[in-house]
Amino acid sequence: MEKRPEINIPRLMTAYYTEHPDAGEKDQRVAFGTSGHRGTSLKRSFNEDHIAAISQAICEYRAGKGIAGPLFMGMDTHALSEAALRTAAEVFAANGVELRMQEGFTYTPTPVVSHAILTWNAAKHGTTADGVVITPSHNPPSDGGFKYNPPSGGPAGTDVTKWIENRANEILANGLKEVKRVPFERAVKAPNVGFVDYVQGYVAGLGEIIKMEAIAASGLKIGADPLGGSGIYFWEPIAEKYGLNIEVVNKAVDPTFSFMPLDHDGKVRMDCRNTSEAGVLLSIVRLYDRGYPDRGFSADEMARAMVSHLSSSPRGLLVILDEVDVLLKRGTVDVVYQLTRTDVPRTSPVSIILISQYAIDGLLDEASMSTFRRANTIKFNRYSQSELREIVAARAEEALHPGRITEDALDLIAEHAADYGDARLAIELLDRAANIAEEDSQGEVTVEHVRAAKAMIYSSVSESKLMSLNINKMAVVLATARAIKDSPAVPAAHVEKTYAVVCEEYGLKARKHTQFWSYLQDLDRMGIVKLSQVTDLSGRSVNVALPDIPSKVLAAKMESIIEGMLEEEGDEVRPLRPRGGDLRQVQRHPPLRPSLHAVRGQEGEAGDPQADRREPWRQDRGGGVRGEGQHGRPQDGVVGVRPQERGGGPRHYNRRGDRGLPPSQRGHRQEVLRVQRDTLPPEVLLGAGGHHGRGCPRFRGLVPVHLLRRVPQEAHERRGPQDRGGLAGHRP
Repeated sequence: MEKRPEINIPRLMTAYYTEHPDAGEKDQRVAFGTSGHRGTSLKRSFNEDHIAAISQAICEYRAGKGIAGPLFMGMDTHALSEAALRTAAEVFAANGVELRMQEGFTYTPTPVVSHAILTWNAAKHGTTADGVVITPSHNPPSDGGFKYNPPSGGPAGTDVTKWIENRANEILANGLKEVKRVPFERAVKAPNVGFVDYVQGYVAGLGEIIKMEAIAASGLKIGADPLGGSGIYFWEPIAEKYGLNIEVVNKAVDPTFSFMPLDHDGKVRMDCRNTSEAGVLLSIVRLYDRGYPDRGFSADEMARAMVSHLSSSPRGLLVILDEVDVLLKRGTVDVVYQLTRTDVPRTSPVSIILISQYAIDGLLDEASMSTFRRANTIKFNRYSQSELREIVAARAEEALHPGRITEDALDLIAEHAADYGDARLAIELLDRAANIAEEDSQGEVTVEHVRAAKAMIYSSVSESKLMSLNINKMAVVLATARAIKDSPAVPAAHVEKTYAVVCEEYGLKARKHTQFWSYLQDLDRMGIVKLSQVTDLSGRSVNVALPDIPSKVLAAKMESIIEGMLEEEGDEVRPLRPRGGDLRQVQRHPPLRPSLHAVRGQEGEAGDPQADRREPWRQDRGGGVRGEGQHGRPQDGVVGVRPQERGGGPRHYNRRGDRGLPPSQRGHRQEVLRVQRDTLPPEVLLGAGGHHGRGCPRFRGLVPVHLLRRVPQEAHERRGPQDRGGLAGHRP
């Protein structure tokens, strides 16, 4: 085993009082996480200055909210907790706060402080209580934590913690000049400071929610290991009051957490997910021998020591391994085999309970599996979507003000969490979505906030995945984002209509329905969109939804990607929307030539019998244009058509064998539109007279305008100097 890292408690405490944080350094400022600030004095992230500033900010917050009842404060067994309690008591006492602490300055679990707050507020004393819990929770022994609990008894929301955090940092930046403080000796004797017995009140309340008499009547023998935590002084009063057979097997309080095995990285954490199989055996042996060394012995030797202690003990051993799948995947020692092959008397048997979210049959060898009867396996099915919906709705009712979350948002949370059957994920989505809505100053939690929350937790859509799409699929994604807006889902037909608009905007050719549907299915398989069938009175239909990214964010991202992609191709991309007015009667026509310039002729003569013709004009066999009267068609206003481009545009090889534009350039073409006169900007409508001084005729108020959208430079470079002018063949 690795050498245990030394935790120098004297150095830790010295740094708490002597090191001063720099308010200009981000890592040294007050930063609230789950309702509290955490850090270590060795890195100037949890020092006396922090606690004094936070305590003063809490006093000002209470005064602003009219909270005049007692502030219940408790601490845990981390080394920095007692020092932080003394600092906070000095500030609270000086500010006239009705402070209440545990008699004898013993340790208090977090639920006990919450119980004290709720009990006081339920009794309707006329004032409202709140509390402070000094704990970093499961953080390493060198850390400290300081949490504020509002009158609700639970963790403070982001609106509260953000205010306290900002105010505390202001106080830090001002050198603690606004902090009111008295020495600890005076603080504990102040008339507004008192001491209570948290233990008796909490233990008495347990009988109201747990049938203790049933446990006592069963004769169950219970072994409790507080693991050096703040609940160490609660087990014996519980056993005494309710007549339970409870034995506290470990009464040690060690701020270095030396009773905890090291994690795989050599650090100490209060999290069994990060332990090792050898650490499990060491923990069991130390139940019987506190002085057993943490290194120098193999797993077999520790197993033999465990058997030796069990053989001389009249009690059996129950080992519960939670999330054992993580343990078995990491370990090299088969701890299950070691525990199931112990040669101990029947009076002291070893029982094992393995808890896992996944099947572990493949992680155990045949010898270990033979010990467990498959009939003894209890399988808990995953939560269904309806069950998750009930759980989230209940939590939302407790955590949020009435009417602050939409039904669609609750449905979407349950739908996302149902993919994993995980209630914790559903609750986390609710919490994140509520915080996002609050930060955005929104009046309620919507599906957009849920999508943003899911993207923060685990996103199925990455920028690299979006960049890998072709231009047509990108257009479908953009259409979906625009169509869906704040709705949880929209019909696929609605998306297809929006897709046509997107293609029109970016000058893309909209694909037919079959190809569009193929794109949607591909995007569904990639996890970018989500398709679902819906059956109603009108029949079956398909709805399209976004899995996580908010529609506004996705739309902005896709617009940026599409425009960037088209610009990289060297094209000048302009939306097909006129600036001067509405676009009406827009009709697309086949291209005439890639290098065609925008021209407009003069108005046609009134009463022209050919004015209503809508077909595109033809070119004659000589490469010119047909004059008025030829085949009954008017004079064409298009000039400079090259001979090899007749017959529908350029070919790879024309009839005379001359090389035209290659196939790669054929996609560079212009759009020919018929639009209302004067709706396009003047710089587009270039004046150019027709051949023989005759212009384009007027077609019922419409003028044909040829808009060049993309002109490949290579096309001009291939033509030679004699006709590079574009309009060289024009005769005024």
